[in-house]
Amino acid sequence: MSTESKIREHINKAILTILDIYKSSESWNDRQLKSREILGTLKKRVTDHSSFLSAIKPAIHQLLPKLTTDVDDSDTIRFYREAIQHVLAIDIIDSKRHCRICTYPDGFLDTYLDDEGICSACRSYELHKSELENRNHLETVLHHAIQCAKQNHAKYDVIVSFSGGKDSVFVLKQLVTKYNARVLCVLDDLNQQTKEAMDNAKRSIDDLDADLYIISPPEEEPEIRRNFLKNGENFCRLCLRSHFARVYQVAIEMEIPYVFLGLSPFQVLDCPNAIDWSLHAIHDLETPPENRDNKEILSRYQHRFFQGGYDRGFVKENEKILLSNWMNTFEPHNKKIIPLLLPFFIFDGYPGDEKVMEIITHELDWKKPDYYIFRRSNCRWQQPAGLIHYAIFQTHMNYKEIATELRLAGKRLTYDQAIKKYNEINQLSVDEIMSKEEFQKILLNDFGMRVEELPTNIKDNITRLLL
Repeated sequence: MSTESKIREHINKAILTILDIYKSSESWNDRQLKSREILGTLKKRVTDHSSFLSAIKPAIHQLLPKLTTDVDDSDTIRFYREAIQHVLAIDIIDSKRHCRICTYPDGFLDTYLDDEGICSACRSYELHKSELENRNHLETVLHHAIQCAKQNHAKYDVIVSFSGGKDSVFVLKQLVTKYNARVLCVLDDLNQQTKEAMDNAKRSIDDLDADLYIISPPEEEPEIRRNFLKNGENFCRLCLRSHFARVYQVAIEMEIPYVFLGLSPFQVLDCPNAIDWSLHAIHDLETPPENRDNKEILSRYQHRFFQGGYDRGFVKENEKILLSNWMNTFEPHNKKIIPLLLPFFIFDGYPGDEKVMEIITHELDWKKPDYYIFRRSNCRWQQPAGLIHYAIFQTHMNYKEIATELRLAGKRLTYDQAIKKYNEINQLSVDEIMSKEEFQKILLNDFGMRVEELPTNIKDNITRLLL
């Protein structure tokens, strides 16, 4: 066997060993440490480092189909990328090869390119397009489910995970006016809401004669956000995951069978794992409650919402207890009903950002906030969150959504056009950038940190971004 073949064999074995570590139930940091040890040992064993470094990226990309189909989440490649960057200082995402439909680089999220230059997310969407776009059937399924919920004689048929932002307000409007649902709006307050969003929430609820339930923030909230930042993560990861668990807890306690999420199709079809999750949501709602595999549903929810190093935000014992309580929300014991978590727009269709705002402004007393940035209309930290996202991932905060819009449009590009489009999407506009003074003020006042205390990867890139 040649030296090159031996190196490739060692690399393949290490990569597959790391996959087993990734699939374990240990914390993200503990799994990272074990993976880095394997890579470090491998690096020491190989005397020809130039051959080793040139071989590891092709080896990863050759194994991508296996790495991304053997686990049920979209953070596999991120896990490998982090470990390999730390030990070998190379990036396994191939920025020279981009999907000819959505522009994803090879290895982005849980995707890989095929021989025609089409990523696995676009292939998955093509495969399931007829099911995902069968609007008449999906609306019928939704209408039937809500009518069945009314037979329970509970006060509410559904919950909307609510923020007062454009999408959740539109979901509320559709459920009340189109489906005649009795709606409880549950707002998970994690101190992120703008005053404009809260005002919009209250006015919209009054206009549609719905009810509002506000979940108070846990006292650990500032410290958890700070933990994420210290561990090289964005502070907004707290909201992205905890909303689901905290709102779901309300649904269980009040025995409300459905929780609707105001995530656009561009947010729930952004990778193969997300497409699978949306297909599961359709299947769950099509299936009569007595025939659902509730244990499997809860396991899927728990895995979906707490994957990808979410535990990095919970360091102290009281924070770990809080996380454990949230995770236990998805345990099957002592539950009279198992509510479904459903992306509303998969069933009812999405008119687009501007059309949604036009409709709710015209039909409801909803006002577009002055602070509307990164397509968001409810979070007071959206601007610093977008900049930190760019500093970590080197992509625009809306990149996945815009790329998914391209996926749904289905137009094929040349390789050069795909690269050009990718670069265009990932440019920050002047309105999205803030001054160093503004950024430092928010970081200090809200999270008790200075720019200098951020991890090196964030600090250096943020410094280059700020005005």
